[in-house]
Amino acid sequence: MIQALKDEMPSWLYGLCRSWYDFLYRANFGKYIMFLSFCGKAEQFFRASKTSERWLYAFASLLSPQLRALAPFVKISGGAQVEDYALLSDLVRAEALYWEGRHREFLSEVSKLLDRFKEEIPLALAVLQASGGTWVASIAERTMKACMNAGIPMEKFQEKFLQAFGISVKFEPANAD
Repeated sequence: MIQALKDEMPSWLYGLCRSWYDFLYRANFGKYIMFLSFCGKAEQFFRASKTSERWLYAFASLLSPQLRALAPFVKISGGAQVEDYALLSDLVRAEALYWEGRHREFLSEVSKLLDRFKEEIPLALAVLQASGGTWVASIAERTMKACMNAGIPMEKFQEKFLQAFGISVKFEPANAD
């Protein structure tokens, strides 16, 4: 059905529906990353269209329960030698807090999870390597945005991302002079 509607809908909406379907039926981390990428495109569309801003909030309200429901099924396929994905599942659940606008709670959970990733090196490496590090970059970006929105210094989280994933996180707001 999704394929039949491909020509009748915007590409970002088709991609969102298709990646959601693929993730739902394949429960693969790569499909989850594709889904989040199309979520970002949907968010950009809604923000660009002033008349559609209410749809952004409706969309975000639907995303959170979906993330919580699918979190237990997220796995990394390929060469990863990881047996326990509970930490990855917890991180996906924490993402739901971000989409609900609960930035302080999101930051609290991410802080705890980054500390746990320091101890789970094989999983941290597998997550970092998945999709060339785009998911870690998107989590880092959302974390820095949440810090800005909550008025919390970013340095603590920059250090935690360095310790957990070995990446240096720099964040410059889009409206910076």
